Amino acid sequence: ISLDQAGAIPLVLSTAALGLYSAKEGGGAALTAPWLEGGRGKYAGQPILIFGGSSSVGQFGASCAASGRIERSLNHLAIQLAKLSGFSPILTTASARNEAYLKSLGATHVLTREAVPLSSLGSEIKKITSHPLKVVYDSISSAETQNAAYDVVAPGGQVMLVTACAIDEAKRTSDKVIVQVFGSVHTPQNRPSGVALYKNLT
Repeated sequence: ISLDQAGAIPLVLSTAALGLYSAKEGGGAALTAPWLEGGRGKYAGQPILIFGGSSSVGQFGASCAASGRIERSLNHLAIQLAKLSGFSPILTTASARNEAYLKSLGATHVLTREAVPLSSLGSEIKKITSHPLKVVYDSISSAETQNAAYDVVAPGGQVMLVTACAIDEAKRTSDKVIVQVFGSVHTPQNRPSGVALYKNLT
């Protein structure tokens, strides 16, 4: 891949990682990162939903970075980070042709667009887990997926968005947190998380 394409990879990693682990004021959910003491496996038994499991790391390197479709590969990194954090089940939405690949990354359930429309997402999740869904990472963040994410997240939960919020204001409540992810490790709010992340990369 080209230098420009390779240079986009850290942005994808930091956006996925900061969205989950950075402080609230930095645009994160403030979860304990798996590279910190006590973070590996900390969220065992807690479900997570990651919207958008439709591309591979290889596709990202070859085409997504070049075309500006960086958000399409956030799901892969978010799935792998969720696995390191111990989340289970790890649910993701995708097309059926990508199911095996996403499961190889750590997804336990792939809710295919062909079989599970967004309108049926909540009932399908209840068939998989009885635990409240407190973490939803929407790496697509269209108006449609944002509203679906907000509908399925449990009270006290968080929805991470990678684009401007388009959740219907009429449905918003004070017990569901909307996190506007900002993927730069260079802001003062995100720098501590960025330093910790890059210390642990080879």
